[in-house]
Amino acid sequence: RWERASGWEVGSERPYRFADDWQGMCLASAALWQGVGLVDLGDRIAVEPAWPQAWSWWALLGAALTEMRFLSLVWDGRTLHTTRPVTSSLPVQVHKRIQLLHIGEFDFNPVFEMISESGDSSETVRFQPEFQQSS
Repeated sequence: RWERASGWEVGSERPYRFADDWQGMCLASAALWQGVGLVDLGDRIAVEPAWPQAWSWWALLGAALTEMRFLSLVWDGRTLHTTRPVTSSLPVQVHKRIQLLHIGEFDFNPVFEMISESGDSSETVRFQPEFQQSS
């Protein structure tokens, strides 16, 4: 089980912890990469998400593939928006840039802005996610 493999411990001085903090970071990273279904195949990147279907949207911004290669992904429920070409069973649209707007402490109303450039023209697509209300 993951608890044993990652060194998860229940101790008296710290109720829950990892025997080695790096193990916890590695576990969180692995869970994220597996959830997104992100596989770097060197010459191409594959994305096959394993998130629950009830999730109508998700985003991963600025994921470091290597020191010089980064990737941003936004699933809006219909299209996988990405900043690099990817292989996926989902419909994919590649953009030059994806940014997140309106995330200030007093202005939290997030909007993802995807900007594509082709020649002398540019196109901007915006997606405003809906959040489930807690019961």
